Amino acid sequence: MVQKPVFSGVLGINKNFQITQDSSSWDIFEIFFSPEMFKLIQKETNRYAKQKINKKTRGLSITQICICTVEYNLIARNKDFFVIIIHMSVLCKSSLRDYWSLCLIIHTAYTASVGMSRDRCHALLTMFHPNNNDAKAGRGQPGCDPLFKIWPVIDTLITKFQDFCTLESS
Repeated sequence: MVQKPVFSGVLGINKNFQITQDSSSWDIFEIFFSPEMFKLIQKETNRYAKQKINKKTRGLSITQICICTVEYNLIARNKDFFVIIIHMSVLCKSSLRDYWSLCLIIHTAYTASVGMSRDRCHALLTMFHPNNNDAKAGRGQPGCDPLFKIWPVIDTLITKFQDFCTLESS
């Protein structure tokens, strides 16, 4: 049987982070999802949406283009989107539509109280991109990585967790 090394040392939250009993859930969330990450997500999501809008609007009138642009008037300006996504991970329903349902059996007051319509949330979810697709290797090509689109988020979270938690062993 393999012997696991005995862990000894200091565990816990790095003292450089000002976390107190009065810290809100949002304070903790912002440690890991910094304004810089939101800016990156906004930039890449907007880039992707513009690419989709340009593809979708070829041959359309100026009015139709404006409607498409408003339809995808985009993400990380509005953190409500992330609040709803986190809420959805805690309270699972069979369909995205169910979170906004008025049917008493499946109604969830919280989702509607956040102030984002179902259609806007769906549009943002459709356009959500944390990485530039132009730099992605195609399927079956050398260097193709199925996690390419989310690597910026993974890298940031790994760094933040390493900075936030003190795990020392001897």
